[in-house]
Order: sequence, then C-alpha cells, then structure tokens
Amino acid sequence: MELDLALSRSILEGSPDALLLHDEDCRFVWVNRRACELLGYSMDQLLGADLSIAEPDFDRFGFSEALAALAATDRLEVEGRPISADGRQLAVEVTVAPVVHSGGRRLFLAIVRDTTRRQRLEDTRRDTLERAERGRRSAERKYESVRGAASASMRAARGHAEVLATGAYGVLNEEQRRQLDAVIAGIVAVERLVSDDD
Repeated sequence: MELDLALSRSILEGSPDALLLHDEDCRFVWVNRRACELLGYSMDQLLGADLSIAEPDFDRFGFSEALAALAATDRLEVEGRPISADGRQLAVEVTVAPVVHSGGRRLFLAIVRDTTRRQRLEDTRRDTLERAERGRRSAERKYESVRGAASASMRAARGHAEVLATGAYGVLNEEQRRQLDAVIAGIVAVERLVSDDD
C-alpha cells in the first residue's frame, strides 16, 4: 500500500502537465511541482489561493456553477490565458474532472497543458500569412495601376501614330510609312499583351 502511494505520488509529481486539485470554491488544496513551475508561484503561495491568482478576470461564480453541474464522469475542457507570477501571458488547455476525497468532500482535478509555444507558432504563422496576403493585394493594386497607365499611354501613342499615317502633318514617303506601320503594329502587339492579362 505504501509502495502504491509512493508510486502514485511520484507519477503525479513527475507529470509533464500541471496538476491542480481545487475545491468547489476554486481554491487549490494540492498542486504538483509542474504547476508551480508553469505559474511561477511557490507551493505555499498557490495552496489556499483561488484561480484568480493566475486569471485576473476569473468569474468564480460562473465557474463554480459549471463545476456543480458536472456529473461524476463528466469532463470540462476549456482554454485559458493565465498570467504567470512574472507577468508572462501563457496559453493553456485545461481539462477539469471531479474527484471524491476520502472524506466525501467533492474536489476537482485540473490538468493544465502548456500550449504557449504552439500558440506562438500558430500566431506567427497566421501573422506571416496575413502579411503575405497584404503584400499580394498591394502588389496587385500597383500592377493594376501600372497596367492602366501603360494601356492609356499605348492608346495615346497608337492614336497619334494613326493620325500621322493619314498624312495630316505632311505626305509620308514609302520608307516613313513602312516604319510608321511597324510602330503601330508594335503598339497593337503590346496592347494585346496587356489585355491578355485579364
């Protein structure tokens, strides 16, 4: 029996997740070493304190009601953003399950998994994607602006060349007409190229 208790205590203390046992008033009656490391408080500071020590906006009444509604086999899963003792904001996933103390007192075991690193990676990935999307939209707007200006310039140049081709500013010789026709053909080709991007 003593061996079983020692083994159980060793498993609980060695858990990679923070384990916090609290009562219906959300006051901690037992915590493991990982809980102290995660939140940055000593065991003496946590024992007897309630969840507001790490969650300044903690709604004790609402959470107590949710706990009271839990059946013996139920689990309550929530995500949280607690503040550690040194002011760092953490990201955690919490599973709360009811347990019955030997004295018949109803307690709740909170299993807290630190997801801060994963959340930061997700935030970084999301920010990178958002910046890339903003860059794409900006480049697209600039491209449309440049294409519009280029199209307007090409239309003006073609119009002027066509007027010249009519001889409005003087009769063209054969070589001048051939060169002007080549210019007009080049302008039309560029216009088609720009238009094909649609």
